[in-house]
Amino acid sequence: MKKHLLKAIIFSLVMLTGIGCDDFGDINVNPNNPVKVSPSTLLTNSLRVIDGVLNNETTELYVQHLSSTQYTDGSRYVTVNFDFNSFYTGALADLQHIIDLNTDETTKADALSGGSNANQIAVARIMKSYFFNVITDAWGPVPYSEALQGRALFNPSYDDQQAIYSGLFSELKGAVAQMDGGPGVEGDFLLGGDMAMWAKFANTLRMVYALRLSEVDEGTAKSEFTDALSAGVIGEGEDVMYPYLAETANQNPWYADFITRTDWAISLPLVDVMKPLNDPRLSVYADPAPNYGDVRGMPYGIIDAGDIPNDEISFPGFPAWAECSAGYRDLLSGAVLYGGSRS
Repeated sequence: MKKHLLKAIIFSLVMLTGIGCDDFGDINVNPNNPVKVSPSTLLTNSLRVIDGVLNNETTELYVQHLSSTQYTDGSRYVTVNFDFNSFYTGALADLQHIIDLNTDETTKADALSGGSNANQIAVARIMKSYFFNVITDAWGPVPYSEALQGRALFNPSYDDQQAIYSGLFSELKGAVAQMDGGPGVEGDFLLGGDMAMWAKFANTLRMVYALRLSEVDEGTAKSEFTDALSAGVIGEGEDVMYPYLAETANQNPWYADFITRTDWAISLPLVDVMKPLNDPRLSVYADPAPNYGDVRGMPYGIIDAGDIPNDEISFPGFPAWAECSAGYRDLLSGAVLYGGSRS
């Protein structure tokens, strides 16, 4: 019996040894963690982050365009802790990786699948400037000049806003200057790889940033504004829009929120400003309150918001909002604000 048992053990060990020497093929390769990634995929992924900038709920409340009808912590500034980590580890990291792939001599040839090296780098620089502007306008001094170095520098220094704005102007001008007339970028659902439009977009961002700087450094603001304008900017009928689709995965998140909920109404402060001016946009922004037949704003930042019946207040104009399910948001109509205006 012992002999048979010993033979069985030896046979099992031999079999295990043989199996251990076999080629496992790709069984240990994680398909969800690729070793290589295409620049076009990185660009698409970074552009999708724009949606979160345009549709940020907190800033819609902080500028008092909307008021909460149920959960009022946001409008009462109870939520005070926000961080910018997701920008650095998400969109900005992707854009920096595009630049690295198109700069490194060992990868730049393979990266040509995403467009010419120079054009890919240019678009990545423009979008980095876009996101850095969002970050600094929201948080002030942030990592900029030493940012995005990964393991090479885990603790980048913080730059003040003057240095950051100076860097943004320089980056946008440098990006346009390096466009080489080669193939446009792939993975670009924003402008379809049209490099002429990317140049106009960069120049228009310079104009917007100059306006934001005008009350702090009038000389620099005027110089950058006029220079950008003369270089060529987005004209009438050329709006840079973030596209939404009718499918659930890519529809406007505000539209999705209002399908089954009514957590936000037009704010009383906004209505109090627009009504005396007979502003025609008010009837587009909001539907009449059912009990009154005209637009009535929701008081802002109150604790007992749920005590006010829905029939007493006005909600966003639903015909206009319905279009947003497969509609657009304008990146240059408040897009550089952390949140921006609503389509």
